[in-house]
Amino acid sequence: DSLTAVVNILCAYFVKKHAFEQTALQQKVYTSIINGMNNLIYVTDIHTNKILFMNQTMKDRFALKAPEGKICWQVLQQNMSQRCNFCPVSKLLRDPSSNKTIHWEEVNSKTGRIYENHDSLINWFDGSIVHLQQSIDITDSKKAFHDACFDELTNTLTRRAGKELLEKLIKAAHQNCHGFITCMFDINSLKQVNDNYGHSEGDKLIITICQTLKKYLGSGDIFFRLSGDEFIVVFTEHSLQNVKEILQKVLIELKNSAQKNALPYEPSFTYGLLEVQSTSNYSLTDILNRVDEKMYEQKRSYHILKRQQDAGLQKQSDPSEKNSFSYQAEYLYDALVNSTDDYLYVCDVQSDVFHYPKTMVEEFALPGEYIKNAAAIWGAKVHPDDQSAFLASNQEILDGRANIHYVEYRAQNKEGKWIWVRCRGQMQYNEQGEAILFAGFIKKLGENYKQQLP
Repeated sequence: DSLTAVVNILCAYFVKKHAFEQTALQQKVYTSIINGMNNLIYVTDIHTNKILFMNQTMKDRFALKAPEGKICWQVLQQNMSQRCNFCPVSKLLRDPSSNKTIHWEEVNSKTGRIYENHDSLINWFDGSIVHLQQSIDITDSKKAFHDACFDELTNTLTRRAGKELLEKLIKAAHQNCHGFITCMFDINSLKQVNDNYGHSEGDKLIITICQTLKKYLGSGDIFFRLSGDEFIVVFTEHSLQNVKEILQKVLIELKNSAQKNALPYEPSFTYGLLEVQSTSNYSLTDILNRVDEKMYEQKRSYHILKRQQDAGLQKQSDPSEKNSFSYQAEYLYDALVNSTDDYLYVCDVQSDVFHYPKTMVEEFALPGEYIKNAAAIWGAKVHPDDQSAFLASNQEILDGRANIHYVEYRAQNKEGKWIWVRCRGQMQYNEQGEAILFAGFIKKLGENYKQQLP
């Protein structure tokens, strides 16, 4: 009996010894794997907040040698005197359901980095419940996303990001039966500020207007930079009258601020408003075109008033200033093309050669960017019902009966679709009264432009 008891004891010992060795080996392998992971991983006691385990990656990132046994918030945070108020452990304990994980983001006070945290409760080796946090450093990806979606100067959304959000808002408006107000504004006298006081002052003007306007926006509103000095604001929670009042408040605040700071110019902008009902069948292009037209009407009135105010100063201007002004004309066309959605065209009247942008050449399958006898080539793409108006307007320019060209018609694109366009242009003459340059813009209005007019 004694021998049997000894044998049983020895067998039990060697079985447990083998199991212990297997467990120790597994733990060593698991630890090696976890230490090699790029994620930051650590485990704490839910009662004492002491660190039970931390992988090597996290130790290196936080410059810690032996954090085990130390209070987590004392070594992982800066200037903390108690458990972090954002710690998810209490929330996890209130709902200790299995596999529950809390996802959240943190700007760490010690490293200054942004982390995406995943917290949960797990069973530890001794059977106790402990807190596990796995973190991913998303600082660089956040910056890359911000750089891609936000304008560097104004910190408003970029053109692409803003248009994508507006596209989603249009779809949501139909689904939720909730309309919105679209505002397009253009900064007044930016060129004069750049020319007279430098581009840094021009940048300051843009920033000032954007920062002032942002103070009046709600969390659901959209604000993005459409081009150099053109911006779009979408008001989602205001009536048309409220929006008008908000914009007037912004203009008054800008004027008062300019007077207070003795600025040599007045920060202001010209705007157009379009109310989009949930039942409106407007596309993104329709909205931008219509609000642009409304802004253009106000802009025209602004310029008329400005010319009247500056009439006396213009009479006193030095004629030599015009002769001293020069610029590199070869870069002008590309600068204008890249700052607008419209198609810019320029014609050398003497050679009868038109220059069209690449985007227009591709859209309407034109033979090239430089086209001689373009009236015939482009005219062949005009809808038969609109050719008479198109030809009549062109003939007025050629005969010298008009120097401004303004006509709407349909043109056939490369896919065979008829697209409504608005063509504006002006003839320029030399000192001898000879026509030398004809230039303007072609704006796409969309396929259903006429059907949507009130």
